Order: sequence, then structure tokens, then C-alpha cells
Amino acid sequence: MELDRQSRALWELQTRGQLDQVGLASIEQQRIDFRQIALALARPTLDVGRVENRTVPGSGVYVPVRLYWPQAANPGTPLAAIVYVHGGGYVVGDLDTHDAIMREICVRAGMFICSVDYRLAPEHKFPMGLLDICAAVRWIAANADTLGVDRKRIGIAGESAGGNMAAGVVVAALDDPTLPIAGQFLFYPNTCTLQDFTTPSRTRLGDDGGFIPTRAQIEGVIQHYTRSAQDRRSPLVSPLLKEDPKGMPPTLIVTAAYDPLCDDGRLYAEHLKAAGVQVEYRCLETTIHGFLNFGKALDISQEAFDYFAAKAKEILLA
Repeated sequence: MELDRQSRALWELQTRGQLDQVGLASIEQQRIDFRQIALALARPTLDVGRVENRTVPGSGVYVPVRLYWPQAANPGTPLAAIVYVHGGGYVVGDLDTHDAIMREICVRAGMFICSVDYRLAPEHKFPMGLLDICAAVRWIAANADTLGVDRKRIGIAGESAGGNMAAGVVVAALDDPTLPIAGQFLFYPNTCTLQDFTTPSRTRLGDDGGFIPTRAQIEGVIQHYTRSAQDRRSPLVSPLLKEDPKGMPPTLIVTAAYDPLCDDGRLYAEHLKAAGVQVEYRCLETTIHGFLNFGKALDISQEAFDYFAAKAKEILLA
């Protein structure tokens, strides 16, 4: 299928350099650009029941989080929860750039949402950001009663690099009972960070087609995030390399057909299915990388949020 009209218009802006993307500019400029674009193209913010900014104890630091409760929350009924890991190539993004996305999920799914302001690369390389996300999961589980959350119904979600990190947390959870993950929801994640890793979509779209993220951008952010080739080989960084993912929770993976990372998500879905993990994979055939972030510009984002909410209910409320 061809790009839909809105996705094509957005892609053309990207190719003309009118929408700067994460990868090759200075870190400071990337963060400024990403924040401006995220706030400008986010869907209108929805009202939720309550929002709180807190910090949770982590590995030698306190990790900022933003908590969202749905309006219809019943104080006597524990809520399912989703820990959300924002995208941004490991180097950009914060609680504000993804606030609209959190509100969409909270309202549509009717669940408690925790957005994690993990430490960013390159100042804080792997595993610092991943440890922050794990700390948030553990804190929610330990404080579930106070938060009004069901400890057995905690999911994790993320998009792009955030999807990679969310998947890394699930890999860690296989051997760590303090990380009770009941479902994972990954949107256009990168799933292998090896320098020589390639796929048809990375080559056809990123190298030859001019779609974002290009191979140079992918490699640039991975270099920011990792310390060594050994880091890249870790399943916590390259979850596709997890030899036996048996025992992972039910999983949703959503990609875009005009995204160089499309095959990353597809291959990971196939890898999990081969191990007996319950997986649902869906590719949105007419759009590009980042469709959750571009909700004001892309009507297809509404379809994606509705699908996300439906599958979150199906998995976490089963």
C-alpha cells in the first residue's frame, strides 16, 4: 500500500529538513528540536482524573516519574497499570514531550500510567536508563496498594528506543521476580543494535528510500547509548539476541510499513512466537516511524491508540 496523504506530507517535511530528527545534530540541538516538534504535533491533551509528579528511589538516584489516574477510577477497585518508556533515540524526550500520549492511553484504556523520566544518553549510557525504568516498575509493585494498582496487572510499553528499553526490562524480568511484568506493548522498536545488523526495511527504506531513521541515525544513537560492542550483544540492549524468551508475558508489537525499523519489530514478533510467547503483531501499512508522536498531523494515530487500549485491556484485564 502507498503512504497515506498525511504521512506523505510529514515525510516530505522530514526529507526537506523542516522537521529535524534525532541522530546527527548536537545533543543540545536534538533535544530542543524534539521538544518543539513533539509539543507542536501532539494530539490535544485529554483530561484525566489526577496527575502527580514524583520521584522514586533508583540505583543511587531518584528517578522522576509522572503518574496518571483515569477519571473513572474506583477507589475500591485496583487498576491495571502501564509503565511507559518514551522514545527519542535514548538521547531526547522527557515527561512533557510525551504527556499527551500518556493521557491518551490513560483515558482510552482506563488504566494507571507511569511515565518514566529515565536518565538519557550520552551522559548516562547503558545500563543507567534501563535501571531507572526497572526502579519505577519495582516502586509501583511495592506501593501498589497505596497507588490503587493491582500488582499482578502491571504492563510495560514504549515506542522506538523506548520500545527497545521496555523490551530490555522484560528480558531482565525473566530472571528477576521483583519485576512483575504482565504484558509488553512495543511500538516500532529497534530490537538489535549490532553494528553489522541489517534488514530489508533498513536497507530499502533507511538507506535507499530516505525514510527516518536512516542507518546513520540508528548507528549514531546506539553509539550514544552503549559503551562497547559487549553492550550491543547483551539481550538487554538487543532483545532479538535473547536465545530463549520462553516465559515472557503476552506481547503486542506494532510497526509502520514505511519505517526502516519495521523488520526489527516483525523479526522480534517471530522470535517470541517461536518460543511459545503469546504475540500479536500488526503493521500499519500506510504510515511512518513515530506515528504515536505525530497525533495532530496523522489521523492514523487515533487508530493506533484505540488498538493499543483494546489490546491493553485484553492482556492486562484477562
